[in-house]
Amino acid sequence: MLVACDGHEAVEAEPLPELPPVVDEVRDRGPAVAPRELTLAMSGELRGEIEPCGCPTLPYGGFERRHTLLGQLEERTGPLFQIDTGEAFKKGLVHDDEVDLPRALLIADLLASVGVDAFVPGPTDLAVMGREGLSALPRKGLPLVSATWLDESGDTLFPPALVLEDEGVRVGVIGLSAEAEGVTTRAPIEAARDAIAGLPTDVDLIVIATNLGEFEVGEVAAAVEGVAVVVSRSGNSTDAKRRVGDALVIEPPARGRYLSVMSLRLGSDARQPLDEQSSRTHLGLVDLRVVKARLDADGADTTRQAERVAEIEAELAEEGSGRNLASFESRPLGSDLDGESEVAARVESFKEESLDAAARRVASVPVEKGPTYVTGASCLSCHSRALSKWSLTNHAHALRDLRERGEHKNPECLACHSTGFGEPGGFAEVDDGALRTWGNVQCEACHGPMGGHPRDKTVVSPEVTEATCTRCHDPANSPDFDFPSYLARIDHVGIDQ
Repeated sequence: MLVACDGHEAVEAEPLPELPPVVDEVRDRGPAVAPRELTLAMSGELRGEIEPCGCPTLPYGGFERRHTLLGQLEERTGPLFQIDTGEAFKKGLVHDDEVDLPRALLIADLLASVGVDAFVPGPTDLAVMGREGLSALPRKGLPLVSATWLDESGDTLFPPALVLEDEGVRVGVIGLSAEAEGVTTRAPIEAARDAIAGLPTDVDLIVIATNLGEFEVGEVAAAVEGVAVVVSRSGNSTDAKRRVGDALVIEPPARGRYLSVMSLRLGSDARQPLDEQSSRTHLGLVDLRVVKARLDADGADTTRQAERVAEIEAELAEEGSGRNLASFESRPLGSDLDGESEVAARVESFKEESLDAAARRVASVPVEKGPTYVTGASCLSCHSRALSKWSLTNHAHALRDLRERGEHKNPECLACHSTGFGEPGGFAEVDDGALRTWGNVQCEACHGPMGGHPRDKTVVSPEVTEATCTRCHDPANSPDFDFPSYLARIDHVGIDQ
């Protein structure tokens, strides 16, 4: 009953319709076998990110946190297998061998260090590393898999499938790379079917890992039989998981800010599709076992925990007989995972190397050769009104955002929060004096180096286009970016005339 409070007669509200019943999809049982447990950790579209970036939201991500989380996942019962769908090595839209290749080598090293078991190379990975560079990665500890990329003789560049094996559990992984320049790309459905036919008949689970587009992924998942999981690149859906036919399609979030984790209890053979009906029960058992193990290690009384583990195991023995159970979660790589990590030293070493490389690029344009960066202060005498408007925008306070996070001397961040960092004729120092001079998104961040202007008539500002902005306002760091509305906030055309 709803009652009006303004003196009008009370009106009885229309009853709300009843909610439809929640229906769990119960699949027919297959042949019952001794249960095997395992965990899949899935990632993709790292896009060159090596540590947290807090530009749009919470600063999630980074290899140090990923290493910590993986250590926690290893405490679970059964083996842990890691699968990455590629598109990992390239950061940003502009290609520069001096910048891209060192980053790609670092990321390949970090992926191997955290234990990735299967990596599917994508088009941007090939563009940065080349065939020879990619072919060297398995020897450095990063196994590559692709059934679609062929060389000139028609042979696959990399193994079309890998069999991951640990503690008696065997997972077949088929890689499907998207079409790329410099290689012949085979039709993915045909390639997947042939790769599956080449797998041993006794694998416990078949997984396809791919960086194909969302539509092609759906076609593959619907057409290729015997596949339990398809790990894909991020699509347009907000759901990180969906079912297509008998396969679960997983889309790990991009930029390494989350790790997609699937816990599995296989009570049937590989032909039996995954069943999520008992996912909560299964995941509860996984977590409870971890708690009990930690308490055991501390010498605590774990009687109640042991009893509860036994109760859930008995429940799953009944529910899971003849079924392959799966429980899925997206795990954010947040600050709760901060701490000492063996990969931290490698990341810090890379940032030191980045500063050295930035200094070399800055020196590549001598002052007398120009144009060099001269900072917004040099624009003030002719463009004072434009500078006044700029001072009221977020661009004028971009470095402050970094200072608040203690990241104002981080070369990973300065390219977008300062002006001319690491650019020919710009700056490479990260001391306080240099940051006072070059900090924030000043005029030349958009208009290019203007040293010599206006005396030198050859120094002119290039047109500011959407591509100018999306070097920093990309989908990861500026998810709400809209060129016309963002441009209107800073527009100063004709303001000094």
